[in-house]
Amino acid sequence: MSNPFAGLGLNSESIWLPGRGSVSIRETQAQRAVQEYSHELRLGFHKENEEWIVLKELASGEYFPVFGLGRELPTPEQIKERLYKADTRRRGGEIVREIDKRNEARKKELRDKAGEGTGLAAEAFDWAHRQMGSHPNPRIFIP
Repeated sequence: MSNPFAGLGLNSESIWLPGRGSVSIRETQAQRAVQEYSHELRLGFHKENEEWIVLKELASGEYFPVFGLGRELPTPEQIKERLYKADTRRRGGEIVREIDKRNEARKKELRDKAGEGTGLAAEAFDWAHRQMGSHPNPRIFIP
């Protein structure tokens, strides 16, 4: 990732902001991406497990963790994409349709495998009975 402040002669990966001190440019961009996605969300860092998280601001003014981003901070584009893919409020119906589609494809695959297995078993029984000369459904061929 290139330094957006390189043109200003700033070689650091952080910038000093009044009232906040020295802030990482990458973290600032990630926070902006989270807030652009929804004004109710904030970027946070969970110190105990050292993971980046997305927090939702509650009516009481407290924050509640709602989404984990992992130990490595994703790019702003990745953050927005991951938030969108997991957003049940905005695209719940679409998510359910995607799950149903995957489930139907899996069921069809299992039905096909079961049918194939049944056919193989029937052929094996047929062959074994013919070898013993005692087929339960004898076939008569008329010349």
